[in-house]
Amino acid sequence: MLYRRITILKARSLIEDVVNMLNAFPSKNEIIDTISPATIIEGKPKLDLEKKMIVCGFYALVYTRTTNTNKPRAVPAIALRRSNNARGHYFMSLHSGKRIHGYEWEELSID
Repeated sequence: MLYRRITILKARSLIEDVVNMLNAFPSKNEIIDTISPATIIEGKPKLDLEKKMIVCGFYALVYTRTTNTNKPRAVPAIALRRSNNARGHYFMSLHSGKRIHGYEWEELSID
């Protein structure tokens, strides 16, 4: 087993992702069966699944904004969920345990 227990941050992100995905697709039992609830109520466009995505729970190096200092430019993290439809994702930093946001990352193998 890869994880001994699940953190509160990861559990919250999983629930938010499930709710977002349920609202992103139309239901067969609704009045309008071609438009998703997120499109009707919030005006969100359809999901673009051709953009770069990462699976929840995968290890990654998240590239942060760079400054001209000696601070690290890549943070090891665990993927949580998509944040928007513009390639943004939320990650949990392995250094601090806090949620970070990134547009650029590189998946790491577990080996």
